Amino acid sequence: MRVCQDSGIVHHFTVRETLQYNGIAECMNCTLVDKVWCILSTAGVDKHFWAEAIEYMCHLVNQLPFTTLEKKTPMEV
Repeated sequence: MRVCQDSGIVHHFTVRETLQYNGIAECMNCTLVDKVWCILSTAGVDKHFWAEAIEYMCHLVNQLPFTTLEKKTPMEV
C-alpha cells in the first residue's frame, strides 16, 4: 500500500475473482478471446491449441500501439 501511495496510485478494492467488476479487464478478455477464435478458425487449427493462441495474442497486443496511450505500446509505457 505504501508503494502505491508514494507513486500516486489509487488502490481500489473489488471482490476477489470477479472480473465483471473491472470493465477494462473484462473488455480486454473479450477482445482477446474474440481474436483467438478468429485466428483458430481462419487457420483451421483445432481448439486444443487455444492456450497457445491466447499467449500469442497477449504478446501481440502488448507489442502494438494504442491510441489511448498516445500511440505507444504497453511495453513502452
